[in-house]
Amino acid sequence: MIEYYYLQERCRSLRQGPLGPNLDGFAGLLFSLGFTRCSGRPRIRIVGYLSKWLAHRQLKAKDLNEQRVADFLKARWKKFPRRTFEAPALSLLLKHLRQTEIIPQPLPTPDSVLDLIQRDYAQFLSRERGLAQITMRGYLRITGRFLSARFGAGKILLNQLSFQDVVRFILGHMGPQTPGDVRLVRSVLRSFFGFLYQHGHLATNLATAVPPVAARHSTEPSPTLAPGQIKRLLSRCDRDSYIGKRDYAVLMLLARWGLRACEVVRLTLDDINWEAGELLIRG
Repeated sequence: MIEYYYLQERCRSLRQGPLGPNLDGFAGLLFSLGFTRCSGRPRIRIVGYLSKWLAHRQLKAKDLNEQRVADFLKARWKKFPRRTFEAPALSLLLKHLRQTEIIPQPLPTPDSVLDLIQRDYAQFLSRERGLAQITMRGYLRITGRFLSARFGAGKILLNQLSFQDVVRFILGHMGPQTPGDVRLVRSVLRSFFGFLYQHGHLATNLATAVPPVAARHSTEPSPTLAPGQIKRLLSRCDRDSYIGKRDYAVLMLLARWGLRACEVVRLTLDDINWEAGELLIRG
């Protein structure tokens, strides 16, 4: 298949090295993916250079992996300009060699301590707190920032967390953040420390160490629509159409029942008990 991209003399040169027997299969893969002669040739050529690099180091095709590809590209880019296609082309080569069982599948990387903590905390939030996925992602983002700020790239030792760590992190959010953002951080940390304490990761519940955040209440009442404005808004809904009926129902939930927009968005038909006349609200 390599003859589609190169003349016979050039093919013999490219087939030298430990990856030579695999070049035809790789060329066939490029052809099946729609690579033309113009776009396929440089990708085959970089594999040929990699094959010669392996031969120079007395390595075989089965010895190839991501680290050796990275070493090859690092050495090459010191001598030649970096081409954007080279790394993706060699990643495609690794995938092809694994599919044809020339090289073994990569060993799964073990989860980091941070990943394990975040996974367990996510299960806690889902099973015991019943939080929605979007809320959980916000919680995990904050706890991840806290642990990274405390331990950096070093080993995470939860039993070394202290009151000072909590205060320092909270104060770090006092600058450009709004009071509501800071209160959210405080709420998340209290929940997180309670989880760590319940599961034996902390000897002391640091939730009590999270300092309070002053709430700045506005003296102005929240803006609302006058009854007449609400009536005119409802009258603009075309209740003879499906979209108009939907809009009317949404506006009624907002205006008459006082639901928040996020609560209306989460509603599904399963939340409506038609016989009992009840509506399940997920706050």
